[in-house]
Amino acid sequence: MTVSEWEAVVDFMNILERKPIDGTFKDWFDNSWKPYQTKCINMAKHRYILKKALENFQKKHTHREWHLSFIEIEQKTYLRRLCLEVGIEAEDFIHFGLTHHRNACKTHHNNRYTRRKATNTKP
Repeated sequence: MTVSEWEAVVDFMNILERKPIDGTFKDWFDNSWKPYQTKCINMAKHRYILKKALENFQKKHTHREWHLSFIEIEQKTYLRRLCLEVGIEAEDFIHFGLTHHRNACKTHHNNRYTRRKATNTKP
């Protein structure tokens, strides 16, 4: 296991330490694991969507002008498609995730064109 995988195991161990032992092992484990598993799966889905959407933006949008690079309707359409792929409700995700996605794209865009501009300028 990698260090980050062990961190997840330790986090779950800490959850188990706080849970009183009620009923059978199966009851106790299910009551501890399922909420943790659900949160982990949802976080993985959200990270997947945001990473794929940023990769898509990086490949397809190369205009120097921000307003020509980030077309919100296109980005929302792509986010909806990714939400469908992973099985989450698109409108809720877009409501909360679009700003994060836009900011990540803006950072990439600024870094790309600021760096280019800096290397192309003469002293």
